[in-house]
Amino acid sequence: MIYQICKMIGAMSAVLCGKVDAILLTGGLMRFGDIARGIRQRCGWIAPVRVYPGEMEQEAMALAVLKVLQGRASAMTYSGKPVWSGFPGVSF
Repeated sequence: MIYQICKMIGAMSAVLCGKVDAILLTGGLMRFGDIARGIRQRCGWIAPVRVYPGEMEQEAMALAVLKVLQGRASAMTYSGKPVWSGFPGVSF
């Protein structure tokens, strides 16, 4: 996983012609220091690596519910039907 993340950071760095101010790492996986260290060891030469551990999914869901309760948005309903049925002839 670290290998794949570093490949993507390198690819993005190349697209930016090496003009990278910082590499920002966020999300739940950044709670694990070994992952951040592995990325920093491999990509730290590109730009300073900043780590912001944690995720904000709970807050995002709470804000969406609050908007519905305040009448600023309408609630969505789930029909039970998959929105993507896959490839024709292939079932999962």
